[in-house]
This record gives sequence, C-alpha cells and structure tokens, in this order.
Amino acid sequence: FKYIMKGSFRPLVFIKVSASLVYGGGDILNVSFAEEDPTSTEKEQSQRLGALFFMVGAGCLLGPILLDPFTNMKNPMTILNVCVGSFAVQAVGCTIMGLFTPFSFAMLGAMIRAAGSSIAWIDSQILLQTVVKPEMLGRVVAVDYGLALLTESLSAVIVGSVLQDGLDLNALQVSTIMGIVAFVLFIGWLIFRFKGGEAALAGY
Repeated sequence: FKYIMKGSFRPLVFIKVSASLVYGGGDILNVSFAEEDPTSTEKEQSQRLGALFFMVGAGCLLGPILLDPFTNMKNPMTILNVCVGSFAVQAVGCTIMGLFTPFSFAMLGAMIRAAGSSIAWIDSQILLQTVVKPEMLGRVVAVDYGLALLTESLSAVIVGSVLQDGLDLNALQVSTIMGIVAFVLFIGWLIFRFKGGEAALAGY
C-alpha cells in the first residue's frame, strides 16, 4: 500500500474498481431479465438466462479484441484512452437494457455492457504492467484484484438487496441507474485523462 500511495500511477489502480461498480450487479440483473416475463415457463426462463450469459461471454471475448488495434504498448496513453472509453461502452449497454423492453435488446445490451467491463478489466491490467516496477507488479495486481472483487460484491448487494428487494425496482429501472453510474464514471475518468493522465503514466 505504501508503494501504491507514493506512486504517481495510484489512480490507475481504481480503473478496475470503478468498472466493477457497474458490472458487479450484472449477474443479478441477468437472472431478473430472464424472469421478467411472468407468463414464461421455468424452462423458458432457463433458456433466456442461458442466452444472456452467452451474450455476456461473447461481449467479454469481442470487446478487447475489437479495441486492440487502438492500443500501443509503447504509448500507454492509448491504453488509458481505451480504459476511459470502456465506461462509455458500459453506459450504452446498460442504457439499452434499461430503455427497451424486448428481450432481444436485453441480449444486445448485455453483450455491449460485458464488452465494456472486459475492456476495463484487461486493459487496466496491461496499463499497470507498463507503469509499475516489475518487482512490485505482483503485489500491486493483488491489491488491484482484491479491491475490484470487493467492489464487485458490493455492487451485487446494492443491486439485489437494496434496489430490487428494498426499493422494489425492476430490472429495467436498475439497468437505467447502472447506465447513469457508468456515464458519471466515464465523465470522471475522462476529466482525469486530460488533467492527470500524463502524470499518472510517468510510473513508479
């Protein structure tokens, strides 16, 4: 922790943490969307859930691949740009899921949302590898993962226990809220990119 707090790169540790605030409740929402139609049978709900998770997997696979041409390991700022953009991608995915009722839009939104979260997860990891001392990388990554998993769990609790069970919001409403959160995070990281990005990428 001392090394992270002293390093100019310390804000970069929170990219994955920020992203997990959005994708953490994704699995909870997938179940809710699968059960959204009260007339559907248990088999149909299982099929819908399977379709959603398939689209999530497709998004996780395609997101980093599609944006890889826009990154360059020799220019870390390009990787930071992609990380910042990943929040906009998540915002679009969540908004689609929240505003359109047909299940096909839920599948499309789930794929886009997952693509954004995968981009943030993978490229933020690559970014840390470019700015952290090799002998400290393992410890920094452990902290990065630990904080992200903690925030992911917190997001799931907020989505399931607070927003859905406590406030009785449906899946579309919660998705819209998550889209707003993702957009706010995008604006925050965009400001950081122009105000402190270069200093953070100085490393060590």
